[in-house]
Amino acid sequence: MKDRPRRTDSELEGSAADVKYEMEMMMEAASAIGGGWASPQTTLSDWRKNMALECFLLHYRNLRAFLCPSLQTGPYPDDVLASDFLGKPTSSDVGDATKIAEDKQRIDQMLSHLSYNRRKEFVAKSNIYWHVPKMAAAMLKEVEGFLKELPTHMRFWFPDQDTLAKEKAWMEALAPAARAHTMADPV
Repeated sequence: MKDRPRRTDSELEGSAADVKYEMEMMMEAASAIGGGWASPQTTLSDWRKNMALECFLLHYRNLRAFLCPSLQTGPYPDDVLASDFLGKPTSSDVGDATKIAEDKQRIDQMLSHLSYNRRKEFVAKSNIYWHVPKMAAAMLKEVEGFLKELPTHMRFWFPDQDTLAKEKAWMEALAPAARAHTMADPV
């Protein structure tokens, strides 16, 4: 495994703003899905539902790569990784990859790039449903673990741990009864 460039606190703090954005957008999208259009009375169009779901999946995927680079191609020297913030000399998983890898292939083939498998392996087999509250709760648990490992002076660069804990608890409460969400097939 190749050594990674050591980053200065200034570089890390700047990158933390990007990571914080990913966390906040994932939570916002999950909240919109979990508390917004999860109800049958909601009148959002399929396109708006797709936007919220795709936003969630995109930010979920980015956080997965941040916490568990072993689940991604690469990592590349300029990728921002959680292990960078912990001063590790090589890329390493900070989160538990087994907790956030369940939907990896589907996200990669249905969201991050066009693939022939999208229709053949997922749409045709009705494997297009996403359990957003369950996924969000699992990711927030891994994020919490990362934040606990951070040096104290870096913790304020990220979302408040109490806010994350409340979001995680809400998603955990929603998960058992939540319906799975799907991207409407526009064809």
